[in-house]
Amino acid sequence: MTGLVGGHPFLVRLALYQIARQEINLAEFLQTAATAEGIYSKHLQRLESILQQQPELWDAMQEVASSNSPVHLPNVIRFKLYSLGLVKLQGDEVTPRCELYRQYFRSH
Repeated sequence: MTGLVGGHPFLVRLALYQIARQEINLAEFLQTAATAEGIYSKHLQRLESILQQQPELWDAMQEVASSNSPVHLPNVIRFKLYSLGLVKLQGDEVTPRCELYRQYFRSH
């Protein structure tokens, strides 16, 4: 689970809560996490909506999600994505903050 959400406090807490309440099991969680049927659907759709309002952010996030190596982005875009919590900074380059974001934005 932590590999998927990268230790993101809100995402970890939500998953543990749902699993503890037996609303979802670990296998279902892993299979559906990055989909519209998963427990993160509202969170992911909110982020998607924010990005789609600024096409340059949307395009940049899709590029980051599709790349297997860090991506160099213009400063403004890099820091906006970072401020949204979507990417990790690695010098002048970025990678998705977690595998969940990579999977979701790669497929949308």
